[in-house]
Amino acid sequence: MSEAVAEHQLDQRIKLIKDQVVVRYADGSLYQGELRAGRRHGFGTLKLPNGDFYEGSFEEGRKKGVGKEMTHRQIENGLDKAKP
Repeated sequence: MSEAVAEHQLDQRIKLIKDQVVVRYADGSLYQGELRAGRRHGFGTLKLPNGDFYEGSFEEGRKKGVGKEMTHRQIENGLDKAKP
């Protein structure tokens, strides 16, 4: 299956990969996961420019439900415990 690439004028680049998307936002955040109506919805991973990340459920663009969140400090210190 080939990749389809779409440019988005709202400072977002969206790359379609199978049933998921990769979105790079203007602030440097990167989201990989499912979208609905152009918003994060379903399962995905959000990486912030400072190194923090969240992996889990999203609903209408917001973190919701089951997931794990880890700060860049936890990652740098080698901590493998993530906040629920």
